[in-house]
Amino acid sequence: MSARPRQPSAAGFVTALFGLFVAWPFLVPGRWVTSFDGIAYTGAQASVTFEALRSFRLPGWNELVFGGVNHLGNVQTSAYYPLAWVVAHLDVHRGLMVAAAIHVGALGLGTWVLLRHRLGLAAVASAGGTITLLGSGVVVSRVVQHEQIGTMAWIPWVLVATDLILASTRPWRAVAAVAASVAVLLVAGHPQQAYLAAPLVVAWSIGRAIDRGSLRRLPLLVLGGLLGVGIAAIQLVPVASTLGAAARSGGTDLTIVRTEAYNVQPENLPLSLLGDVAATSHTAALESTEAVGFVGAVAGALAVLGAVAMARRGPHRATAIVLTVCVAVAVWLSLGPAAGLYRALYEVVPGFSQARTPARWLLVSVVATTVLGAGALDRIVRADVDRRSVVATSVVAGGGLAVALLAPFTRPSGWGVAGWILGTTAVVAAAWALVRPSAPTSRLAASPVLGVLLLVLLVAELGWMQTHSVSRAALTSESFTARAERVEVPVPEPVGWTLSLADERFSEPDYLLRTLRPNANVLTGYPTIDGYDGGPVVTARWVDAVSMLTWRPFRIDLTMRAQTFDPVDPAHAARLGIRWLVLETEGRDPARYVPDWGGPVAVDGTVHVYENPRWIGPARLVGNVVERVDDRAAIPEQLASLPPDTVAVDDPDATADVDCGGTCDPIALDVVREERDRVRIALPEQLDDVRLLVVEQQLADGWTATVDGEARDVLEVDRLLTGVVVRPGDQEVVLSFRAPGRTAGLLVSVVALVLTLACAIAGDRLRPLNPTSTAVDEPGGAPVP
Repeated sequence: MSARPRQPSAAGFVTALFGLFVAWPFLVPGRWVTSFDGIAYTGAQASVTFEALRSFRLPGWNELVFGGVNHLGNVQTSAYYPLAWVVAHLDVHRGLMVAAAIHVGALGLGTWVLLRHRLGLAAVASAGGTITLLGSGVVVSRVVQHEQIGTMAWIPWVLVATDLILASTRPWRAVAAVAASVAVLLVAGHPQQAYLAAPLVVAWSIGRAIDRGSLRRLPLLVLGGLLGVGIAAIQLVPVASTLGAAARSGGTDLTIVRTEAYNVQPENLPLSLLGDVAATSHTAALESTEAVGFVGAVAGALAVLGAVAMARRGPHRATAIVLTVCVAVAVWLSLGPAAGLYRALYEVVPGFSQARTPARWLLVSVVATTVLGAGALDRIVRADVDRRSVVATSVVAGGGLAVALLAPFTRPSGWGVAGWILGTTAVVAAAWALVRPSAPTSRLAASPVLGVLLLVLLVAELGWMQTHSVSRAALTSESFTARAERVEVPVPEPVGWTLSLADERFSEPDYLLRTLRPNANVLTGYPTIDGYDGGPVVTARWVDAVSMLTWRPFRIDLTMRAQTFDPVDPAHAARLGIRWLVLETEGRDPARYVPDWGGPVAVDGTVHVYENPRWIGPARLVGNVVERVDDRAAIPEQLASLPPDTVAVDDPDATADVDCGGTCDPIALDVVREERDRVRIALPEQLDDVRLLVVEQQLADGWTATVDGEARDVLEVDRLLTGVVVRPGDQEVVLSFRAPGRTAGLLVSVVALVLTLACAIAGDRLRPLNPTSTAVDEPGGAPVP
């Protein structure tokens, strides 16, 4: 076989321009993509991560949300992600935008390499596939969610590396490539996207192994994957150490999973998969960001042709079959528990129950559709389409379009319907043009033109839908870091936790910052007991404690503020360390919400700040202790019933040691925070009896205490806070945090990295493996530039 030309092609240039178009909002000078998640989640997390990485240390503890959390124990903080170490030295907002642009480039380049150099598709076909993925709904909606796009960007590279193992006669460097790509994907920041990638990689590997006759290479793929997991252990082990304390350690309740916004609604399925060229907001059209998974009518029809034509004959039959199955299963799962399959897998598949958003399975269908559509475009360019495939495509694509338009599904606008009809008709017509009776030379002459015309339609359809992408809609003239410095927070001082009962004004960054909406409060430096996260940092102890102030059962997918009942009892709030309450008075009567609070102590328009008269201090000495009940359901009631000067602990011995017979009042103490993960508390000089030091800091594995330099046990107080027993003569208490699992994870990573380097450096010196009939670097098919 002749070697395929390697020179740059016009198709490659068009693909690069389209990628630049997608990434442009993150590159345009003087403009900032400012989304809700960018401020209230990613930006907040990144500000803590980047602060530590700039000093060349690891971020351990974040004291500003949930009453304090294990920051390193959350993979979405990307503390070990190599790109984070690079962009950390930029302004936080600029660094995230640069990272987003790099991720778009990595995703596009990886897809091009996969299609052009691993599957051997024509340049026009590779361009079509790459543009399909870059212009798809999952990229449109996820590109502003940096943890998700960061993980997605490396999926094509894992597929490339797995195919290299199956193709090469000396596959050990490919084993190292699999390990490296898997490791980067795992530490990039989003566990559900990584979980979704796993079945896709497995299916792809099986299909490619069958097509190449390389099933005996599958153990090498497993080895590469295990080495990748081992390299990522430096992050995964600290994350695993938090799972036992997580509120969702037993899985996400199906009541939460059934939330409409988390699933593709059956009536919206065609709109979710094909999109609407006339929509000015794709998320508004579907009433959900998660359900945006379109590929457009052109790519959808091409995928049908690819599924049929590639499966009938050619070098990629098994690959086409497994990817077709991936599309069907992923779309089925995206419908959520109501469709049946999701509920069945929820019960039996390890890890499946941890996810809360079934609609994200559309990622798998979009990637598989990308490959199938590119395969179809390749067949058109090569004039390699048979009549039966065209008939089947006409029936499936045409029938599917008719059902989508005539059945009771949500329909797009008039122009959207026209786009569906035009895209589907163009693909079917191009396929029929290649099977009509004519001279072979005329078909060969027409096929490249037809391929280019379809590529033009594809670019036009997806490019137009990109003009209303989330990133373009979120462009502003000021970064959120500049806003955080400019905005004046009405809370008098950042001492004591806040609870914000303000509006959910997602499109008003200044409002989110000044009302201390979690986790936007991190950017202004004001701590809160509340938090915004769906991962392991939402602990069972936090849920049990804050349930004293919320409706029950507590929904862990929502913030505390969304479930707080009124009026807010100041004594109960003080027990949880809440000093300040931020109240949006438009639509909320202070007399109803905070009748027994002091103030308002500050007023900023309709935003009022109230101070808790029962709050004592960031640390306090107490002398009255009872044992906490074991029944989690009874904990909120017990805490609510205790006298204000009495606390509940989980250590029976402490109840005997600390007992002043109800005659001692709590003593307020100051806390000096030397680092995020190290605090110092000076004790009173005259301490007459044994007391319990209670620090307003959520207890977590990894906290240790020393009293005057000697180690002492830490206790759980009121289910949430950190306590240390102190005795007469004690002078100073120091609390320090080190994320559990750091050392073990580092050791595993070092071993895996050494083995991976051995594969990369010395592996190819081993005896070559016997090649199979199709296990070669280039797949079959005539080269087409």
